Amino acid sequence: MDYWIRATDGQTYGPASLATMNRWITERRVIASTPVSHSPDGPWREATMVPELAAGFGIEPADTADPSEKAEANDPTEPMLNADPTEPMLSTDPTEPMLRIDPSDA
Repeated sequence: MDYWIRATDGQTYGPASLATMNRWITERRVIASTPVSHSPDGPWREATMVPELAAGFGIEPADTADPSEKAEANDPTEPMLNADPTEPMLSTDPTEPMLRIDPSDA
C-alpha cells in the first residue's frame, strides 16, 4: 500500500511505501500531526491516526472503528448484565445513588 504526505510547505509527496514512511518517521520528516493519505487527493488523516504508522510514534494504534458501530455496541438503553451477582451493581440512573447495595446484604 502506498502513502502520500502533505508537508508543511503545502506540497504533497508520494507515493511512499510503509518502509519509507517508517524511515521518514525515524528521521522526523513525518511527525505525529503530518497529514497522511493512501491517495494524493485525500482523504487526509494525522499520521498517528493511521494504524500501521502509529507504532512508529510509540503509541497504540488509534481505534478506527466506525463511531456509529461503537455506539451500537455500547447502547446505554440496553441492560447491563452483572457478571458476579454477589457484587453490587452501579446505577446509571442519575436519580439513584451510583452504587446500589441489596438491603439484605446489610
